[in-house]
Amino acid sequence: MTQSRNKLQRAWHLLLSGTLDWLNSEAIRGRLERGLARVKNDPAITRTKAFLANNFPLWIKKYKESRQFKDQVWYTGGFAIFLVIVLWLSFGSAPEVPNFRINQNEISFKKGAPQLSFIRSEPLALSPLPTGAPVPARVAVDDTRTAPISASLNGRIIKQHAQLGDQVEAGDALVTIDSPDYGTALTDWQKAEADAKRKRAAFSRSKELLAGEAIAKRDYEVAESDFRIADAEARRAYLRITNLVPYGKPDPESERLTLRAPIPGVVASANINPGREIRSDQSDPLFVITDLGHLWVIVDAPEQSAGSIHIGDVLLVAFDSLPGQVFKANVTRVSPVLDSQMRRVQIRAELDNADLKLRPEMYGRAQLADPNATMALRVPLSALSTDGIYTTVFIEAEPGLFRRQRVTVAFQDGQWAWIQPDDGIKADDKVVTTGALLLASEFTQSAR
Repeated sequence: MTQSRNKLQRAWHLLLSGTLDWLNSEAIRGRLERGLARVKNDPAITRTKAFLANNFPLWIKKYKESRQFKDQVWYTGGFAIFLVIVLWLSFGSAPEVPNFRINQNEISFKKGAPQLSFIRSEPLALSPLPTGAPVPARVAVDDTRTAPISASLNGRIIKQHAQLGDQVEAGDALVTIDSPDYGTALTDWQKAEADAKRKRAAFSRSKELLAGEAIAKRDYEVAESDFRIADAEARRAYLRITNLVPYGKPDPESERLTLRAPIPGVVASANINPGREIRSDQSDPLFVITDLGHLWVIVDAPEQSAGSIHIGDVLLVAFDSLPGQVFKANVTRVSPVLDSQMRRVQIRAELDNADLKLRPEMYGRAQLADPNATMALRVPLSALSTDGIYTTVFIEAEPGLFRRQRVTVAFQDGQWAWIQPDDGIKADDKVVTTGALLLASEFTQSAR
């Protein structure tokens, strides 16, 4: 429709300029002057002038006295103004000059063209050709590198040292708890230690006295028995207090329990707040610490494709939130049973996440990597367009210059397409990933 309008405007301006040149010629000007003189002296024109001279004062008087006549005059004048505006908008402006030029399979835009703001391009990279369709995958924490931390006694939280998301090292304080149970256990341990120390000294003296034959052997045996019992009681009290302080050493100078991190990692869950009462039988852990540098990828593979995946294989995992990036995960477990409801086999793979780009519970797609697979160029589906029966992409040859290139699609899934490299397209070429349809539409309109 825009192209037809431009053609009409060009024709109108050509007609108007030709008409003005024709009217400015001397011959035509003389004819026009003679014609105007005849029109001026024409009887019909004379009668019209007389009619207007006689009736115009009556119309003015009627306009002042009649409301209906006044409305008719305003309606007629408004309609005339509306027609003038419509005609001016339709034919008054000059045709827009295109800001791009098409030469065979290339399209170039002028610097600053508005179309360029809608076009994005990315360099191509080689990727192994997939052997099958991708399957859903999700990221999970590595249970072997995750530690839930709970309290084995009743008490009240006094101070929270670590917050959700904090990075902690092994031995760092997490929370301080005021607990009567811990105070009782600490007192029992200190009493048992003092009693064992006293009876150890008595046993040592008995041994010296027995050597000098100053006491009977029976008294020595009683001292030894008392020491062994006191020492066992001290060990029992120590094991009790260390059970309440699973990580680190109990502090004899403090009657408050401080829970510490058993492993380095990130606080993935913190189910506490100062002043909260805790119980030894509560199900939710107070903290969960996990190493986010090493994660699991859980894949629910259909039973038709699960047979081709084995321990040691490599999975290629992609995520919508990280476009253009592919992560490698090593398969460490293939479930020996099939989910009776989903009819899928759960596969677990280990994933290195040293740069912390991935987070637990992220969803993506996984494909089996074939070490002998053919290398192809991977592009998003938004980069593909059609030219008749051919599939094409647009390559940015230089800023503002794009070349349309026919390609052969070797494999395609719901987000990506793999195309065969050839002389016209190769790795590191910048292909248009956003705005390919805009470029294709410009080619289509120029061909009409």
